[in-house]
Amino acid sequence: MRLQFARKIKRTRRSRSIAGYEIRVAGHLNEPPSELFGAISVANRAGGDALLSGAIPDQAALMRVLLSLHDLGITILSVKCIFSKIKE
Repeated sequence: MRLQFARKIKRTRRSRSIAGYEIRVAGHLNEPPSELFGAISVANRAGGDALLSGAIPDQAALMRVLLSLHDLGITILSVKCIFSKIKE
C-alpha cells in the first residue's frame, strides 16, 4: 500500500514539471503544424539542418513530438534539454 502511495506522489510531481528542449533534425523544415508540435518554433540553420525549440510539459509529450518527427520521415540528430522546472 505504501509503495502505491509513493508512486502516486511521484506522478503528481512529474505532471507539474515543464522542460525546454532543442531538437536538431536533418534538413530544413517549414513551420510545423501546431496540432502536432504545440508551441515549438523552427529555425533553419545554415548547415542544412533545423532546430526545433520550445517548452514541452512532460516526457509523454516529448515522446509524441519525437514519434511525429519519425512518422514524417525526419531524421533526428540530437535532443537537448535546455531547462527544467517545477510549475507551482
